Amino acid sequence: MNYLFHLDPCDVADAGDEIAIQTRLRSRMKMLAPTVRLVAVPNGMRTSAWGAVKAKREGMSAGFPDLVAIARPRLVAFLEIKTKVGGLSGDQVNWLNFLTSAGFQCGCFRSVDTAIAALRQWGFPFVDDQAVPA
Repeated sequence: MNYLFHLDPCDVADAGDEIAIQTRLRSRMKMLAPTVRLVAVPNGMRTSAWGAVKAKREGMSAGFPDLVAIARPRLVAFLEIKTKVGGLSGDQVNWLNFLTSAGFQCGCFRSVDTAIAALRQWGFPFVDDQAVPA
């Protein structure tokens, strides 16, 4: 399968499940980049068969990335979070490839540090990046 987006290797993975990694990333981003909005997309949440039907009717799409990072001006990136042993589904690869082809920064991350490094590289504003007047 061809990946057009960043893909973390398994050996950089943080401990914990995907929700734990996402939670740590959101906490760190609130401190390091308070002007960046990091929004979770609850695509995997299934409460019941009816809940799944309702979510699909409301526009849920299998494989859409876990997180959307948004900052001014017009910075948007899509992040999929995986554990050391987690793999991407075909739907996830298709979404990430589509979004990358559409001009968005995208990646699959197994570590808070690699996700933050990518957001920095993609130009998202971090507190310590601001120039201090002399």
